Amino acid sequence: MGLALQAGVGQAPAKQAAIQGGLASEIEAITINKVCASGLRAVISAAQNIQLDHAAAQVAGGMESMSNAPRYLKRGEDPELKEIPILDGLTLDGLTNPWDGRSMGACADEVADRMAISRKDQDDYAIRSYERFRHACKTGAHCEEIAPVSLTSGATGLVAADHLPHESVFNRIRKLSSCFSIGGTITSGNASSLSDGASAVALVNAELARSFCLSNRILAKIVTYADASAAPHEFAMAPAKAIQKVLACAHLSVEQIDLWEINEAFAMVVLVTQQVRNSPITLTSFIIFT
Repeated sequence: MGLALQAGVGQAPAKQAAIQGGLASEIEAITINKVCASGLRAVISAAQNIQLDHAAAQVAGGMESMSNAPRYLKRGEDPELKEIPILDGLTLDGLTNPWDGRSMGACADEVADRMAISRKDQDDYAIRSYERFRHACKTGAHCEEIAPVSLTSGATGLVAADHLPHESVFNRIRKLSSCFSIGGTITSGNASSLSDGASAVALVNAELARSFCLSNRILAKIVTYADASAAPHEFAMAPAKAIQKVLACAHLSVEQIDLWEINEAFAMVVLVTQQVRNSPITLTSFIIFT
């Protein structure tokens, strides 16, 4: 399982998830931290295990609880003797570029400015994305993939639907102030929220698929995969590089792909990807979950 904010969750988080999910304690588990790519990197590792015949079946995914990220006091400091800084674990470990101390949102703002990605284009795309999401929720498109979660504090009941932006926020996306820099184009409306969530998939080899999946819907077949990287402050450029690499590995062209799903924290990343690829990929070809 992928997990970026690991502080305070206890030893071996993936093992905890496996056991609490009903798997036998003898089943091995590993936690992967690749920030935003942690969950998909876990899926790739699971696929590789199957391809190498190290396993016939694997469960892989990602999990994150931003609301439970702790604050830090440096070990050895006595808070009674002097003032010592309290560090926010969510910001430090999840949202800050360690090389220059800037928030990842500020880095994204810089790239958006350099690539001439306008505020209007980002808001337009975010609104389309929200509308697609709302339509999917209303039509129950993802109902069979959602496992309800019991509330353990506060109000009682089950959480059985993904979070939707409040109607008032949705209606004033274009009026929101920039979040990360004066005159910036990234706002709380065209960027993802701080939230909690998890997802996982079961991967099997061809033999198991033929034996046990005949009456169940197979979501996808993994053809190939690729990782790509950029300078930390230019992380928004990485998806375009990954697309180029994965298409080359699969011996496919952009024109042969019918639907692209790009899961990113900022709408501008999708727009940058489209621009960098300089290809027939259109805005409506992308899905971003924010």
